[in-house]
Amino acid sequence: MKSTSYIQPIIRMLLPPELHAFTDIQVWKAIGLHMISRIKDTLQADSL
Repeated sequence: MKSTSYIQPIIRMLLPPELHAFTDIQVWKAIGLHMISRIKDTLQADSL
């Protein structure tokens, strides 16, 4: 999680403002997919 917090400002400096929302969506999508996989792993561990 910490890595994105200092990478994102750098990305924002490099990209034009109209692309900032896109980077935010990509970050949230990555976090969402990570959380879903964590939840699936936990559920599988519980069922075993």
